[in-house]
Amino acid sequence: MTPPSPIPRPPASLFDASGYGRGGGVFAPALDLEAWVLDEVLAPDRPLSNYDHAHLREGHARVGFLWTTERYQAKGARVLGTAQTGEPTGKAWGAGRQRQQLREWFGAVPDFLVTLDAWHAARALDEGRPQDLLAVLEHELYHCAQDRTADGDPRFNADGEPVWGIRPHDLEEFAGVVLRYGHEARPDVAAFVEAVDHAREHGPSVAPATLEGLCGTCRRAV
Repeated sequence: MTPPSPIPRPPASLFDASGYGRGGGVFAPALDLEAWVLDEVLAPDRPLSNYDHAHLREGHARVGFLWTTERYQAKGARVLGTAQTGEPTGKAWGAGRQRQQLREWFGAVPDFLVTLDAWHAARALDEGRPQDLLAVLEHELYHCAQDRTADGDPRFNADGEPVWGIRPHDLEEFAGVVLRYGHEARPDVAAFVEAVDHAREHGPSVAPATLEGLCGTCRRAV
């Protein structure tokens, strides 16, 4: 699988500045990756365009990307990516410090912040498997969503702008329940089964990918 234009890779200086073990990693903004995603994934009519992310383009959401060499383990497995809303939370000084750092990195606080494991990204690109990086990247983009009201309608603020939030995974069920009561018992399971059947019959729309880690956003296996 070869993307229409090369995916920006983590800079070598990031690895040169990194130590070993927990606490030895560094973080760096990936402004070139942000531009690539805007041009190749969020833009319409491109080979990798994904309409599922259209709300980000139409709502003018800014997704900032970070590379990191900091090791992150959860549930005994490696975390490959996380997504979070950009506006810091917490007490005044802690949030203020984070806000300052985001402005220094991105020029403004982004609506979402996606952090990616630079070691995994570099290996995927070195081995000629960019789809392994793209699968993690898009997984995190799927978390970046417009918030919903209790009735399921998109939320807007007083100025008519979208209210952003983190979307959970599509599938939240036990295999045993499906075995005992059928996939029709839950609409989200039925939709997931339909997607699996379609991929089995027609193949993946991008390329087969291998994900050997977790999504740290909700610490469930991806």
